Amino acid sequence: MHGRLLAGTARVDITPPLTVPYLAYHPRQGFATGVHDPLLAQALVVESGGVRAAVISADSIGYARVVAGVGRDFTEDVRRRVEARAGIPGSRVMLASTHAHSTPETLAFTPIYELPGVSAWLDALMDQLADCVANAAGALRPAELRVGHGTVTEVSWNRRARRADGKGVFKPAVAGDDKAAGTIDPDVGVALLGYDDGSRDALVNFACHPVCVQVQPLFSADYPGVARAVVEQVALDGGRCLFLQGADGDINPVTSTTDFAEMTRLGRIVGLEAAKVAERLRAPDSLPEPWRAPVAQGPLKIARRKFPVGGNALPPSEPHERALAEAQRAYERAKDDKEKSAAATRIKIEYATVTRLRRGPGPFEAEAQALRLGDLALVGVPGELFVEYGLEIKRRSPFNHTFVVAYANDYLGYLATPQAWQQGGYEVGLGPWCLVSAEGAAEIVREATETLRDLS
Repeated sequence: MHGRLLAGTARVDITPPLTVPYLAYHPRQGFATGVHDPLLAQALVVESGGVRAAVISADSIGYARVVAGVGRDFTEDVRRRVEARAGIPGSRVMLASTHAHSTPETLAFTPIYELPGVSAWLDALMDQLADCVANAAGALRPAELRVGHGTVTEVSWNRRARRADGKGVFKPAVAGDDKAAGTIDPDVGVALLGYDDGSRDALVNFACHPVCVQVQPLFSADYPGVARAVVEQVALDGGRCLFLQGADGDINPVTSTTDFAEMTRLGRIVGLEAAKVAERLRAPDSLPEPWRAPVAQGPLKIARRKFPVGGNALPPSEPHERALAEAQRAYERAKDDKEKSAAATRIKIEYATVTRLRRGPGPFEAEAQALRLGDLALVGVPGELFVEYGLEIKRRSPFNHTFVVAYANDYLGYLATPQAWQQGGYEVGLGPWCLVSAEGAAEIVREATETLRDLS
């Protein structure tokens, strides 16, 4: 028998000092000049039948386990602190990120821990995340869970879409545009938690890269922050909304600019759709189905699998180390902007290659983690999962409602399909954003699906 569901949420402002770098082009470490909107971490703690678990959603580009330096494991360190503060075993804690790009560079593309004050900031951040979970645990109260879905098609497009002639399409597809649309996941998943006093919290799951305002000097939560605020204002009456990023590896917003007005527009579209679903889920029990959403009754269960995955093939490192040094000297000797720009491009390419080569060929340890709340399941994968794989996991899931949560518990780069590897391109290029081979990505998908079945 499962006991009544208890739930509690909390949030903390994790906006960093301006001395913490974000991921720029050249140099790869850029520094913000201000804050457009605050970065938040939010935690949900749930308990049923004596089992307790936590989900953290942070406005972050992602947390690589190695981000704090050699010999450290960021995720496990957060989990240890959560266990000490909230009594929740680390195996029952999911650390997820929205993948907003206008946030600190925590993917370990660069050794940010070497910069003054950054190591201390990472330690403080881990404390903040753990304290957020502890506060959520302190707010546990009886809750009712309902789950629904909406559809948004006008925000995202598949950036790897190909025309019939094989050429890439770098714009949103329109009807009849020579099969250029590609695959997206238009689903807006909403899990609504209702409490006895009438207050509400929610989880929202949607798949689209938060790059509306990437590589600009203001910290921002991008469109997920807007969507979250809309849901809270329209449907939650001040309650909290956690945004869980879906399988967005090859999915971009229809505009990737530095236009905050456009970021707001897209975020509102997602947020208003989610708010509409949340309002639909609040239908009185006196109504018959389908107007009344059923309660997601059932046990709370957590499962995870750890397993090795192979890295992609690597060339010898010495030529690239030498080319990087030569490009850096060329940049220093540049006589005009044209020469400097050419050298900067070479530095960017060689730096990415060398960074990847220094991580080695693998294998890398991966973790798939799943949490079940009745007929809702959250399944976390450690990287930029391609949308085709996300849809496959949903199809194969034994649950009525499955939220695929990317960037969960680690960052192993793009998890690309075999077709993408055949086509080539940025996501499968030689850089720190591509650690796992095609076979390794497929193994992560298999293990994620099996982890869901472990709960069924």
